[in-house]
Amino acid sequence: MVVQHPIARHCRGAIQIAIVLLIAGAIAIGTVAWKASHFHLFNAGPSPAKITAQVQAVDNTQGKLDTATATARDAEQKAHAEQLAQTKQGQQYVEAAGQAIKAAAPEAKADPAIQLAGKLNDKAAGALAQAAGDLTAEQKAWVSQLIRDATNASEDRRASADKALSIADEALRQSAVRERGELDRANAAREQADKLATEKKTLQTQLTQTLSEKSTLGEFTDTLIRWALYIGIAYVAIAYLLPLLALAFPVLKPIEAAAHAILAPFAAKAKADAEGLARDASAATHHLGQLIAAKAPQIAAEAQQIKSEWLTEADGTAARADAALRQANVL
Repeated sequence: MVVQHPIARHCRGAIQIAIVLLIAGAIAIGTVAWKASHFHLFNAGPSPAKITAQVQAVDNTQGKLDTATATARDAEQKAHAEQLAQTKQGQQYVEAAGQAIKAAAPEAKADPAIQLAGKLNDKAAGALAQAAGDLTAEQKAWVSQLIRDATNASEDRRASADKALSIADEALRQSAVRERGELDRANAAREQADKLATEKKTLQTQLTQTLSEKSTLGEFTDTLIRWALYIGIAYVAIAYLLPLLALAFPVLKPIEAAAHAILAPFAAKAKADAEGLARDASAATHHLGQLIAAKAPQIAAEAQQIKSEWLTEADGTAARADAALRQANVL
């Protein structure tokens, strides 16, 4: 049976401890480094209140834009309806002119000008029918009644035809006025919509810039803290983990020596500063002790005088004070 030398067992144990510490240190260093890379304590960016206000401004502008667009669309539809009504009225006039030409005397129909007027009127009637559709039965009845009244021998009937034409003309004028009003409303709404669209685009640009804002000072501070963490990690790895690795793996001894040669000046400076602070603290403590020792007799005498004034045998306060001190295990 082969018995291992105690030194060999100790070396193997040191290697195992070094490997465990190396794994734990690597995990710790990796975790701290990963957290440090995501470190954003001071570089917080824009405030949620500012973002919310700008988003609300964009939404409000969008609502106004939708309202203006709907207003313009409604006005355009009403203006189109007025145009259609005017076209239908003109179609009635054309239909009436055609019926009047057909009702003319034969000698009048033979006139080339009347024949040309009839042809042109038919073409106009066809174009209007294609644009606005056929006349309704009520509109055709109005045309027929107008022709009967206008061509009647009775003056009352002809006056009734003139009145019907006057009413139709007034309706046309009122329709034209409404059409112009709706077109003006549509144009104003379209202009307002264009302005709101431009304003919305500007607000969206501002919102995009706000979302991409970064605090320059905060970013610089975070960078300094990250580098301080990285330097601390490197120092721990070189000062504590590397000696363990060098103990377990002698091949790393040169690297350990070089690393400690680099860190030696910084360590010496830190040690000298610490020793200086320790000397100052010791001197201050010694001086404070000397002051207390010098003042102690005077302070004790003053305290004894105050005690003798406050606690007297005559009124029993001294006895009560002694009893209280004995109860508190002071005496």
